[in-house]
Amino acid sequence: MKLRQFCRSLADFPERGLTRADIWPGLRVVFLERRVTIAYSIEDSVVVVARVFHGGQDWEAELRSDLPDAEEDSL
Repeated sequence: MKLRQFCRSLADFPERGLTRADIWPGLRVVFLERRVTIAYSIEDSVVVVARVFHGGQDWEAELRSDLPDAEEDSL
């Protein structure tokens, strides 16, 4: 329940997350209780949650591996 509420609250202050354009253009991340990482972007004034990571997951590596092929070629 707390995770859903937190994700919904991103609509009120979508730019509060840390920008991580080094991983994806427009990517932002926020942390919930030091155990959850939420990766999202803002598209046409709408918050789009891309992934939710728990615990000790290597969220940076996971997000980098999710890059579409076209974006990987340009890196």
